[in-house]
Amino acid sequence: MSYAEITYRPLTLWTWPQTEYRKPSPFRSKISDSLARLRYEVQKLGATDAVLQVDVPAEQFRRDGQVFANAVWHSPRVVLSLESRYGSLAYPCDRFQHWHDNVRAIALGLEALRTVDRYGITRRGEQYTGWKALPSQTVPTMSVEIAARILANVATTDNPQNICQSSEVAKVAARIAKFNAHPDRNNGGRATWDNVETAISVLSSHHGVTL
Repeated sequence: MSYAEITYRPLTLWTWPQTEYRKPSPFRSKISDSLARLRYEVQKLGATDAVLQVDVPAEQFRRDGQVFANAVWHSPRVVLSLESRYGSLAYPCDRFQHWHDNVRAIALGLEALRTVDRYGITRRGEQYTGWKALPSQTVPTMSVEIAARILANVATTDNPQNICQSSEVAKVAARIAKFNAHPDRNNGGRATWDNVETAISVLSSHHGVTL
């Protein structure tokens, strides 16, 4: 069985309706099983650049892109964004009380959509039309404060306030963060590298210089 890679990132933008009352779990599956199933469905879509956004602060991500076991979750919301043969797609879920269950729901939903093709009902992936993603949903917005915290954490050289205030401090932090986060040194992990690149872009615009 083939599995696609999924990058984890902090959820910084939620543009879908708010969930007033979340439901208890209808599932009895381990998170490892749900994530494997999700990767399989992403693979079947022929997807690239798959990103799973979870509602955890950026500084509570490990360098390998995973979330610390003792991380403080703001909410169980998750969003799967990906580039597929049907274009940019986004699948949000906030129905259940735990993020594990919302991941499971997305995986099962993708499987159900794929089943429609299995029986020849559609020819051009019409069932995915309603999940077309806007660019703002595919590329989450990052604030200057979050960008500074990311560089401070990865570079381990300065505090976020100094990075926000001084372009020279930000340049040094950006250089060290890129060195530390490079996939060749970071066990091949892409999530930290992607976050650092986004943070550098945000802070470059903030300071009006190229970091």
